[in-house]
Amino acid sequence: MPANQNAVAQIAPFAQAAGVKCTVDQVTWVGRNPDGKDRFEVGCANADGAWVEVTQTGGDATKIECFEIVKAGRTCGFTTPAEQAATLQAWLASGEAPACTVEQAKYLGRNASGRFYEAKCTGADGLIARIDTDGALAQSWACVDATRVVGGCTLTTVAAAAAPPAQR
Repeated sequence: MPANQNAVAQIAPFAQAAGVKCTVDQVTWVGRNPDGKDRFEVGCANADGAWVEVTQTGGDATKIECFEIVKAGRTCGFTTPAEQAATLQAWLASGEAPACTVEQAKYLGRNASGRFYEAKCTGADGLIARIDTDGALAQSWACVDATRVVGGCTLTTVAAAAAPPAQR
């Protein structure tokens, strides 16, 4: 059908309505979820993509970030690890994070106060960041201090705490 020829033009508005904040450059249909919504993967130019779910009537679009898709053991074919690192780098730049050039990024989970990500930093200690619902850095912890934050860091090797000095 001619209306289906340019999937990016057709699906990008739904992605934007669902909260995808990027330039959509690729789209493919992934399937239909159990609620009957059509599920599309959207790729983003130089950023993390998402799965966007849209009702068959074209309303009520929702998104699932590719970070979350990967954590769940699925794949996002249009999103590269470098794009995920660039996305986390941009979020870190929105706040007072320690100096970090994100080499690798990983989604850890979420709670009512935000989403948690780990960053492996080039030439520096890694960190865990809490990103708020607007995509801004809300809080960060150096990996050495984050052992109890969402299970701690796994991308960065954290040295064990030094033993207290012996008493005489």
